[in-house]
Amino acid sequence: ILKRGQELGRVLGVFDPKLKVIEA
Repeated sequence: ILKRGQELGRVLGVFDPKLKVIEA
């Protein structure tokens, strides 16, 4: 599940840089 979340976060990060920062 965690890995899946990272993939989603990365995809969302492409659309919203702020989400990428949260993932990091």
